[in-house]
Amino acid sequence: MSEYKAEFRFCKKDGTYVWTQNIGRAIEWDQDNTVTKVAGLTMDISDRKQDELALTRSQNQLRVLFNALPVGVSMISREGQILETNQISEDILGLSVDVHKQQELQSGIWQIIRPDGTVMPVEEYPASRALAGEGIVKNVEMGVQNKDGSTTWISTSAAPMDESAGGGVAVAFEDITLRKLADERVNKSKNIAELATRAKSDFLANMSPRNTNSYERNHRTWRVIGAYKVRH
Repeated sequence: MSEYKAEFRFCKKDGTYVWTQNIGRAIEWDQDNTVTKVAGLTMDISDRKQDELALTRSQNQLRVLFNALPVGVSMISREGQILETNQISEDILGLSVDVHKQQELQSGIWQIIRPDGTVMPVEEYPASRALAGEGIVKNVEMGVQNKDGSTTWISTSAAPMDESAGGGVAVAFEDITLRKLADERVNKSKNIAELATRAKSDFLANMSPRNTNSYERNHRTWRVIGAYKVRH
């Protein structure tokens, strides 16, 4: 080896540490081709190492926060490739993080529907719209059809990332399936209540003595079912 480069961490007499980088090369050999003299230099790289350590620490903290968020988060490149995704995405979409990161927006692995049940094309995805220049796209309801036939409903937002951050878009989505089911139950109950109220109103209107034909029909009906006795 004619050249070498190495980094070392030394403890100084005052107890502080210093990082150095040593760079050198062989400049003289003996008749057996053994290096007998080298030339090199030693540089103090403590500031650079501190910056690197601070960056690593910050990235680790962001990674912990990324995976601790209560919503699914994905980072998508300008080309539509999924670069990063957090752990909760796996719980929501039923797709492992590793497999998720191998996909792209055009992947047919997802079957997405609109709230009305029709298929949502890729160009309507919030991420696609943000990449197309719409800016921040918020709270788009999407139904992810699962292999077992069920549907996971998510509310999705997307925002373009600055070029200094690599470009692309950041996507956040939360599972709203339970909320959708609750809303459907409430709407169904309201519809039933409205139908019952309408039926009651119609019945009372038909029982009015002013409506002779309806009254007679209801009179005979009550007689048939024995609701009350009719005197002859």
